[in-house]
Amino acid sequence: MKKLVVILIALSCLHPTLTSADAGGADAGLITCEIGICNCTYEAIPGYAFGPYVLPAGYWGVPTDSGSCLALCFKDSQLKHPGDDNPAHTTSTFSCNTAAVETPIPVRDPIFPELNVIIPGLGYIVKDGEPFWSEAQIDNVNGQQNSNLLGTYIAAIYGYALVAGSIVAVTMLMIAGLQYATARGDSKHVEQAKKRIGNAVAGIILLLLAYNIAFFIDPATTNFEALSFKHIDGIQLNTQVAGNEGAASIIGAVGTWENLSSPYKNIVVSAKRDGICEVADGLASPTGTLPNQGNHHWFDGGANGEFNKINALDWSAAWGTNIQAPFSGTVSYETGSVNTDRCGNRIRLKSSSGDQITICHVKDFLNKNNQVAPGQVQQGDVIGHVGGQCCSGESVPTGWVTECNISGSACDPNTAGSCACQTIEQAGNSTGPHVHITWDKGASNILSCLAKAVPETSDAETSDAETSE
Repeated sequence: MKKLVVILIALSCLHPTLTSADAGGADAGLITCEIGICNCTYEAIPGYAFGPYVLPAGYWGVPTDSGSCLALCFKDSQLKHPGDDNPAHTTSTFSCNTAAVETPIPVRDPIFPELNVIIPGLGYIVKDGEPFWSEAQIDNVNGQQNSNLLGTYIAAIYGYALVAGSIVAVTMLMIAGLQYATARGDSKHVEQAKKRIGNAVAGIILLLLAYNIAFFIDPATTNFEALSFKHIDGIQLNTQVAGNEGAASIIGAVGTWENLSSPYKNIVVSAKRDGICEVADGLASPTGTLPNQGNHHWFDGGANGEFNKINALDWSAAWGTNIQAPFSGTVSYETGSVNTDRCGNRIRLKSSSGDQITICHVKDFLNKNNQVAPGQVQQGDVIGHVGGQCCSGESVPTGWVTECNISGSACDPNTAGSCACQTIEQAGNSTGPHVHITWDKGASNILSCLAKAVPETSDAETSDAETSE
């Protein structure tokens, strides 16, 4: 019972959020692959104290194409030179060769809970922005995580409680002694003082002998063996890309949001009136058409037609249609690589307001010049092309609506060339070619920003226009 109480007290002091750094990696073994070596140069903008800076070659791992090399180079320069978001200041050269190499077993960084209550004896510090316990031991052996965090924490709790309890007991002894000295023969006060002294002494003895008593009852209660559990890689759930992706009652309609059908227009009107959009230029259509109108995203998944519960929309469009940046910001790209990710190839776009969206089912990451150019873009710039079309023979995960029935060569999202379809990992969960946007971060609402991108035409303006005609 005492063991259970101690454990509950210890756990109550733990912060519920775990933080970790994941080094990532691939399975071990001999494979044949392209080894990319990035050689990058950063040219400082005028007025900066530092001049041209050569970024370390090979620092980023093994990119497999020049586009990835440039993306990593630009990302690293942003980290080293915050405030410079101009990709033109970053240049890269890329070289590769084919060889048989051994990929090491991935090494995982230890996971330390972030504490709300700091207990002496743990050696708890914040190291490089992450919590760290110098007295704890965590290792990874053959994919097994071994950790003595719980035992270390409980031992620290015991030592802390021993000191705190001793202070309380000594204080009670002092109070009882004062009460005894001032009793002046009053038998009632004398008895109370003696009883208090006895309780304080008994408490001190129990504190000092707690370990021995627990060891006598069961030695296992004093020996917390390291926990050992198998490491499991995280899976992106992508709940917004679940369901009947790309399907709708009305698709490909043209016009501004004011041309939406009822009840969808009414929902956007509510968002325009009561919602928040901190993105300066709002959210323009990525395809030049209206978003799909139907049950999906508007009413399913608990949305129920309430604008503040809707944070994703679809835009159906033909395969290969230009994807235009819905707002100005910083763009980055990620190739779909696992069939547990319903998004497929994705584009991330972050506004200067801190709001961020993810664009799913992307065919490629090429701009109007057929180049992959992560970095600053303006609203309306081409940042990719519409995908979501799966090649024949691909295996569709259970619960997905994707139909893999297109013959032809699979696309490489980083290069221009003729292709007809995508692997299931890159197409994602999709009924057909379309753009899916999820609002990931920020206080803004997707429908509020959709309304902000095109100012509503007033009746007076309409009347004036008709008169002029």
